[in-house]
Amino acid sequence: MPLGKKYCGGCKQELGISNFVKSKYTKDGLSTQCGECNNKRGDKWRKDNPEKNKETLKKWHNKHPHYERNRNYLRWYGITIDKANELFDNQKGKCAICGIKLKSGRNKTSANLDHCHKTKRIRGFLCLSCNHGLGNFNDDVDLLLKAIKYLKK
Repeated sequence: MPLGKKYCGGCKQELGISNFVKSKYTKDGLSTQCGECNNKRGDKWRKDNPEKNKETLKKWHNKHPHYERNRNYLRWYGITIDKANELFDNQKGKCAICGIKLKSGRNKTSANLDHCHKTKRIRGFLCLSCNHGLGNFNDDVDLLLKAIKYLKK
């Protein structure tokens, strides 16, 4: 076999070693299948085992709770989880509108990072109710002022 090449057990082709991911289970330290075949095999397993896949993902997310959140904060808002935690601490863990104590999880008191949908500028953490309230008014200040006027009747 030429140097820098490896046989893929999936597609049965000789490919460059850059097509193979690392593996601690093989002598050469590379997987037995190329990346494309590995992906196909994984896709098939996930399709054939939806419940096991769901459970596996749940376990992984429980073991690595900050990974996904950090990735999402970077992708959506351009900040790290450390910066978001600093903002949360500056608000003393309370909703920036109603002042309720925020908690983690998916409930009425869960911390939601509020941002302007046009500029992506981060405004602060809100509880679910306040976040939905702003969202339902499409962040329209004039509409919110009309709602306040209506409530004062």
